[in-house]
Amino acid sequence: MIAARQNRLAQVGPFVLAFGLAIPLAILAGRVAPIRHSSIEIGNAFVATVGMSWALVQLVANHRSEILRRAWALGALSCLLILAEDHLEPWLVSAAPRLVETGLSAALWISAAAALLACGRAFATRRFVMVAMRSAAAVAVAAAGLNLALGLSGAGEGRHGLGKVEDVAELIASLMFLAGLVLARIAPMKAYVFKPEEIGRRARALFYDLGLETRRRYPTPFPILAAPVFRHVLTLAIALYYLPRAAGAVRRATGRGAIRQFADLMWVGYVHGIDGKSYYVHDLYRDPALVAGTMTRVETKNGLNKALQDLRAHRPGVRDMNDKLEFWRACEANGVPSAPILATVEDGAVVRLDAREAFDRDLFVKERKGRGGRLTRNFERIGPQLYRDDAGAIVNLDEVLRDLQALSEGRRLIVQPKLKNHPAIASLADKALVVFRVMTCLDLRGDPHVTHGVLRLLRRFEPDWTKTADADWGCAIDVATGEFGLMTGDAPETCTLWFADHPMTGERVAGRVLEGWPEIAEAALAAHRVFSARTLVGWDIGWTEAGPVILEGNSNPDFSYFQRVARTPVGRSPLGPLLNAHLDMLTAKLLAQRAG
Repeated sequence: MIAARQNRLAQVGPFVLAFGLAIPLAILAGRVAPIRHSSIEIGNAFVATVGMSWALVQLVANHRSEILRRAWALGALSCLLILAEDHLEPWLVSAAPRLVETGLSAALWISAAAALLACGRAFATRRFVMVAMRSAAAVAVAAAGLNLALGLSGAGEGRHGLGKVEDVAELIASLMFLAGLVLARIAPMKAYVFKPEEIGRRARALFYDLGLETRRRYPTPFPILAAPVFRHVLTLAIALYYLPRAAGAVRRATGRGAIRQFADLMWVGYVHGIDGKSYYVHDLYRDPALVAGTMTRVETKNGLNKALQDLRAHRPGVRDMNDKLEFWRACEANGVPSAPILATVEDGAVVRLDAREAFDRDLFVKERKGRGGRLTRNFERIGPQLYRDDAGAIVNLDEVLRDLQALSEGRRLIVQPKLKNHPAIASLADKALVVFRVMTCLDLRGDPHVTHGVLRLLRRFEPDWTKTADADWGCAIDVATGEFGLMTGDAPETCTLWFADHPMTGERVAGRVLEGWPEIAEAALAAHRVFSARTLVGWDIGWTEAGPVILEGNSNPDFSYFQRVARTPVGRSPLGPLLNAHLDMLTAKLLAQRAG
């Protein structure tokens, strides 16, 4: 009985305290700046005062939580801005031009809406909170727009007609502000329970609701474009950019016209948070049901991958995968085959890690940190320690090292032997190393599993190949048999093109079995056992005459291409159940942090 009474008091107490605090605050505000307007405006001010009091009570009650403290401070600020607008208006009406008064009023209401939405981000894990707060923000912006329109039109001061509509809209917005703030405290929590094949929906819900964005990488690096309104404009802009480029090919392949594709783009963009490029690259026009299981770069590259990796931040195992020198040393120490490093070059200083004779071969230079081959140099051996560089000039080893010293100002470079493809796959490329991308993911016991394999050809390393919209070509590899699937590119413009034969050489690819696949897969597993502090890793592996060689591991892997070439979303792949188990752990961890 006592416990029940205490529970009821805990629920009712904050309401009583907030309402009681609102009365003296309202009286004080009235003495400082008497409101000379209608009863609607007086009611609006009182509702805002109750909302601010409620937020202040919660701020005190949750002061130990940094997340909740910041959120309730923003909630109080949103109501304070409404009060400021109400109490500044009587002075501004008589002291400033109508346009200035309406402009300041609109700015205060829009700022209040922005503060409320920022507050709501911390409580998006509760049902209905963001619906209420977004609705409140929409009404507030509409009221501000109406007020501004009246000012621009030179409407009189009379509180009738459209002016009365504006007053009512402001009161409704204030009531909705208060409702949102109350729901942030009492609304039921979301369960985040999805079917395993709906892992894409789950990932996006966690990403947005739990504020997992750590760094804006995709589809734009500018954080402001992830904010409400800006994000929605960007979604439309991306859709309008890709629609004319891919709509014709999709219509010819599927019969789905441009209007239906545009409707799809709006649906996946505004309902599911999937950008227009992903709609085409992941073949979502084929089957809308694929949306639920598809994971995109928006959530994975911008923060979800990092949150998953942080689950094992305190587990044993090597973590550093970005520094290629340390990566190679860790592989060497644990017997994992990796590309050797002959020398490092940093700020003009060369540190040779191997004997001079070891350099008497084709050489490949890239940055010690960095991905994607953005800065590379090739030196083809044409004689004893004599090379042809990328420009066709003949240089000796000393000249190579001097050139790298100059190039290394402000950079850290590594010099490696240039690896050669195994004869069984040499015909798939002219100059470039064929890269096998392998995804591995730990289970809850900490054992790694191969979930995806991809053959990938980077066109920028093949200057003699025809220029196309595709930067890469690739095909899926059956992880059980090593069989190649159909080849395809990575551009939305060519999303409907699938090749049984190599698009540049004409060699048959689909149905071919990679005889070295078991060794390649085992090399990826061996590497993940070393780097076991990482939950999932995308490995780049070469296959040479000596066997597989680990080139690098990516702890922020791109799921996009794995799904693209397999034509299967993560939720329907072997990665889905493994990843879903880790999302269970991540959800429990992050909800506990917000328990207050």
